[in-house]
Amino acid sequence: MDTQTASPHRSSAEIVQRHRADVYRYLRVLGCDAADADDLTQDVFARFLRSSFEERSPAATLTYLRRTARHLFLDRIKIDRPKVIEWADAVDAEWRTSGAAEDSGEWVEALRACLGGLTQRSRDIVIRFYRGGQNRAVIARELGMSERGVRTSLHRARAILRECIQRRTGR
Repeated sequence: MDTQTASPHRSSAEIVQRHRADVYRYLRVLGCDAADADDLTQDVFARFLRSSFEERSPAATLTYLRRTARHLFLDRIKIDRPKVIEWADAVDAEWRTSGAAEDSGEWVEALRACLGGLTQRSRDIVIRFYRGGQNRAVIARELGMSERGVRTSLHRARAILRECIQRRTGR
């Protein structure tokens, strides 16, 4: 009987290598620019390496890393926090239900492509509301719309994005 069996757990370096791009993409979806996403990704893995986290599965590890990224992101922002939390909740919910945790690259690429498929006005509203943290009143005033019009546009844009992502990812 061989007493030296390979550990079922990967090394920290392997975990960082496997999940670095996923954490970075997740932060970009939450609204980080490239430089902030890079910085926060490093912070996530620095925190991971200092923790006593034990890997149970790749999906559980990615969930832990995304949760850490989310908290670091929310701590860093200085805009309308409730709106950003709402956006982060929506991203996390879609991530869980779409299976994006297993292939976040495919999901993020689908989201980007689908955002590109919205009309310029709808895309602008979505970005201002979720990434920019602007409330409906501010958006309405800046775009010469009613608040109700902004709300309706957001509702329609979310439905279009959801359907488009599901179609592109097959989920």
